[in-house]
Amino acid sequence: MTRNRAGVVFVHSSNEMYGADKVLLQVLKTLPEADQRAATVWLPDDAAPSVFSLDAELTRNNLRFEIRALPILRRKYLSPRHLPKTLMMMIRTFLELRRLKPHTVYMTTSASLAVGILARILGVPHVVLHCQEVWRGREAHVLGALATAATECLCISNAAQDGLRGSVRSRSRVFLNGVSDYDRPLVDPTARGGVLKFLVASRWNSWKGHSTLLAAWDSGEPLGELVIVGGPPEMGKPVDVRGIVAQMKNRESVVIQGEVQDISALVDAADFVVVPSDEPEPFGLIAIEAFARGRAVIGSDGGGLSEIVDDAQTGRLFPLRDSAALRSIMHDLDSHQAHVMGAAARDSYLRSYSIEAFNSRFSSFWAEILPRAGAK
Repeated sequence: MTRNRAGVVFVHSSNEMYGADKVLLQVLKTLPEADQRAATVWLPDDAAPSVFSLDAELTRNNLRFEIRALPILRRKYLSPRHLPKTLMMMIRTFLELRRLKPHTVYMTTSASLAVGILARILGVPHVVLHCQEVWRGREAHVLGALATAATECLCISNAAQDGLRGSVRSRSRVFLNGVSDYDRPLVDPTARGGVLKFLVASRWNSWKGHSTLLAAWDSGEPLGELVIVGGPPEMGKPVDVRGIVAQMKNRESVVIQGEVQDISALVDAADFVVVPSDEPEPFGLIAIEAFARGRAVIGSDGGGLSEIVDDAQTGRLFPLRDSAALRSIMHDLDSHQAHVMGAAARDSYLRSYSIEAFNSRFSSFWAEILPRAGAK
């Protein structure tokens, strides 16, 4: 297959269909048609099997990808035992980049920063970091040093930009995420009647707040029905959601849905969407997916969620890890608030988080950095 020497190589760190994976698909679709055909996505070969995988979506959308041994920044690869393997991955990635001579290397998360260094050594004109994390602590300084290789940095929220360290901060700008609207009527949450339904949908990472939410839910009488969507992460520390629920006194009011490809029907069936993260969310894509369907969000007050949710207008915010405050907020909600705040959430989506706004931002960005047609 002929390679376009002025193409874009996207380096991704997972093979699931959660936040960063969905964002990558959206970014790919904003490329001009010719550049989209020439682009290649590199996926890591150490990704655990997932029910719904990114490679399947790339195939369905006729987007080119390769599964490769990539020097993704994982703790295991930095241990002395794995250093020879890590070095070999670096060498092979360097040689492949030298062969391809791409115009742009696009790192879709901070975990791909090692590839950025290789790209800059080779003189790749544009090395783009899409920062979809909030850097914290000592790790932030390490990432900041590695990110000096990035010529451009796109941050998904002000919180992500504020966490940057080093010179990359001066080359950064905020590009808010967006999600597609659905070609079907909105469902009024008050039309369903019955008990309130709450939905939480995310990976079951330990920091995503499932323990906080379930502690709040079980600290009194059932607040309605709680639906849990998702599954254990491919990397990182998981939380045993099923085990916690099995020990709850209110477990009959909790439905574990597991992983689903399209959550929109479950959002429509809910009155409120809960994003109870124990650490500041870099953005919280599920929040704007809820907004798009006219659903208010109950979220922890940190990171991108603090920017998305207007407290008492488009949802409610509670202090990080405060299960008592979360319980109090959920206890005081009713279907009227679901209707009023849900309508305001929909308006916020149309103003700031539509796919049209997202596409416009990226179309302008590609116009800045991609070679013009016919340029040598």
